[in-house]
Amino acid sequence: MWNDDEFIAKAIAYFEKADVSPASADDPVDADAAMWLLLGLEFVLRAPLARVHPTLLAVPEGTSILHAAGYAPPNSNPRSIPTKTVVERLAHIEPAFNDDRKRDALFLADLRNGELHTSAAVLESLEPEVWLPRFLTVVESLCNHLNIFVDDLLPATVYERASAARVVADKALRAAMQKKIESAREFFTHLRADEVEARAAARPPRPTGKMTRTIECPACAKSTAIVSCGPGRTSRGTYDEDAGTIDFSITYLAESLDCHTCDFTLETTNEIIAAGLPRLHIDRYEEDRYEGWENVVSHSDVIEHLGIGEPDYDYGND
Repeated sequence: MWNDDEFIAKAIAYFEKADVSPASADDPVDADAAMWLLLGLEFVLRAPLARVHPTLLAVPEGTSILHAAGYAPPNSNPRSIPTKTVVERLAHIEPAFNDDRKRDALFLADLRNGELHTSAAVLESLEPEVWLPRFLTVVESLCNHLNIFVDDLLPATVYERASAARVVADKALRAAMQKKIESAREFFTHLRADEVEARAAARPPRPTGKMTRTIECPACAKSTAIVSCGPGRTSRGTYDEDAGTIDFSITYLAESLDCHTCDFTLETTNEIIAAGLPRLHIDRYEEDRYEGWENVVSHSDVIEHLGIGEPDYDYGND
């Protein structure tokens, strides 16, 4: 019932029902095609949770979790979690599914719900450039996690049309960010030296619970801006036999930027990219393979050092 491969297959079947023209970004996407795409997206959103374990999709009430675990009671009626909860749980299993992707996914879900549950012609009145780029970006992030190709999931006409819409949206965003930079730069040029000093000294503390970086402000170029990053992804460690060390890196995704001196701010990863700033920040580490083991002298010390419970050695007749 909640199988990742079946979710993907069902999404493909729905996406194939969307007939759109890829000729240019000005071609319309009718409401029928849009609805098939938004309905199919729901299955792609649920596939990663199903791949981890189907119980992640079951509501906690009743017998739904039992059903998802393969113990379906007779005459049971399992129910799955709402899309909002799906999106929240995705962020825990895929760090790249950050706040931007969560916002995009919930925006698309709201479009679908508005079309299905209200009398408004939501999809008829909405320009494709408003939602198609978000649709493609969410699908791409999910495909990366599922280790499948986007063009294996989306028909060529859909992929090309969505890509064309994203080019238009990206150009508009880059223009908006350039205007934002110029506005902050203009504001800075009218500050007196003592005002610049006072504003820099009054910078608020760095946000707690976030990895941060400092870079030269792209607007005023006279002070440092704080970049706040999302949860890091740790790479697989590489063992250097000669040095006896394990090398690994942690990659952080930039999510916002703030320069307190010139009031220049970027609020999303998309804005950071559009402003021409790096979206990834990488820390590289080197650890001694044997560090921390020099004082381990007994079995109990090993157990404590590893942070694991005492194993059960009762093997019966073995």
